[in-house]
Amino acid sequence: MKILHITPQKPSLISGGEMCVYQSLISMKMNGYTVDYVGPEIENDEIKALYHRVFELAPTGQKKVLIKNLAKGVTNKRYEAWKNAAIDFCSYDRIWLEFTKLDYIFDRIRSNNVYVRVHNVEYDYAGALLRSQWRLKHFVYYLLARKQEKRILTECAGAVALTVHDVKRMTELYHIPEEKISLMPICVSSQTVLIKEKSSPLRMLITGSLWYIQNENGIKWFLENVCSKLSVPYELVIAGRNPSEGLMYEVSKRKNVTVMDSPPQMKPYFEQCDVVIAPVFEGGGMKVKVAEALSYGKPIIGTSHAFVGYESLQEFFDLLRADSAEDFVSRIQELHHMSSVQWISLQQKILTAFKNNYSFETSANNCRQALESLRDNKR
Repeated sequence: MKILHITPQKPSLISGGEMCVYQSLISMKMNGYTVDYVGPEIENDEIKALYHRVFELAPTGQKKVLIKNLAKGVTNKRYEAWKNAAIDFCSYDRIWLEFTKLDYIFDRIRSNNVYVRVHNVEYDYAGALLRSQWRLKHFVYYLLARKQEKRILTECAGAVALTVHDVKRMTELYHIPEEKISLMPICVSSQTVLIKEKSSPLRMLITGSLWYIQNENGIKWFLENVCSKLSVPYELVIAGRNPSEGLMYEVSKRKNVTVMDSPPQMKPYFEQCDVVIAPVFEGGGMKVKVAEALSYGKPIIGTSHAFVGYESLQEFFDLLRADSAEDFVSRIQELHHMSSVQWISLQQKILTAFKNNYSFETSANNCRQALESLRDNKR
């Protein structure tokens, strides 16, 4: 099968959205499909080489052109390059579109050949972003999000969502039939894992895009409301891209907390930690950091919001879910006081849950089923 992969974000192993795009690519490749690419410049040569052909779209820097396109309801800076790209869309068996943003693709592509991967309900995500950080660009994004998303979901042949919650929300907002949407949760690559004993002090890790205001707010809340109440010895590493000055200041007041600014890879931090912390109270979609923690067999203590889409972890929720400062303190201290046998057993169970539900092998199967469903619907 020959597939054209269209995305406003490049595939990478760095940020959450880009890792989801990478997941789509790997899922298609594992099924033996030939995949071409249309999107931003791909910086990672190894990832770029996975594609058969690559059409990289350069952004437009001319303000007059951007304003003219914005008046048409187009916010993507690569729209001009897209219009001029010499691509034979009819030569592809399927079009795989990432995100519900690029509604203008239907001006050039017949809609009954397009399958869209919904990373989150874009209209809700835009609203949350605007409420947390008012900026003109966020306001424009919010005004256009619903129109763009509705067109894509209405005209596409099928969609694949991360969570059951997103499926229900899309059917509620846009009145599309549920059978048009299948599930493909966030999945990541399996790791070579060495099950190890707990450290003393307990090594905790928080990851994520530190420039993202919801992540920053959650981390500050954790530092202020949880760290001060812990009675067990611990070390906390916060690793992610572009931390703000405000976050750095909060960390500077605590001697056992360290920030790693934009590390080239997260693998060493997952390997070295005992437990991952996810104080997430806002945002859309599934959290990639949860799947990453699972792939290393790491317990992850997080809010109910952090575990959205991870229903297969239900058996662990009593031990790992925390929605208040008291819950976080209690969960951390329970893990700290676990016996060696309990600790090893917990890691092994987490790895099994990951392999059965959130590995690339599972993702490849979900991808194949989605595309076969599209084929059946077109008959």
